[in-house]
Amino acid sequence: IDTYLARHDLPPPDTIKIDVEGYEGFVLRGATGALTAQPTLLFELHPELQANCGCSAGELLDLVHTHYPWIFLIDELDNVLRPVTRAELDTPGTIGLYRSNLVAIGRQDHLDALRPWHTTST
Repeated sequence: IDTYLARHDLPPPDTIKIDVEGYEGFVLRGATGALTAQPTLLFELHPELQANCGCSAGELLDLVHTHYPWIFLIDELDNVLRPVTRAELDTPGTIGLYRSNLVAIGRQDHLDALRPWHTTST
C-alpha cells in the first residue's frame, strides 16, 4: 500500500478493507506509512488461516493495537459493533463463524459515524 501510494503520489486512504484469506498481516506490514494517518480498517481474523500464511493472528493484532485505540468485533448475529480488547480477542470463543470481522478506528470522526452501531459508549 505504501509503495502504491508513493508511486502515484497519493495521500493515505480514509478506509482500508482487507480480505486476503490469512495474509492480512502482510498487507498491514506494507502499509506502515499509511497507518500513521489511521484509516479505518476492516479485516477478518482467522487465527488458523493467519498461522498457515506465516503471519500469526497475534502479530496482526499487535500491529493493529499499536496504531488504533478503538477495535470493534462485528457481531453479525446481533448486528452490532462490540468493543473488544486485545485480551478478549485471545480468549477462545470470541472469534467465530459470524464474529470474525473487525473494525479498527483511530479517528474520532470515524468513531462518531459508527456510533449508532456501538453496543456501549466509547
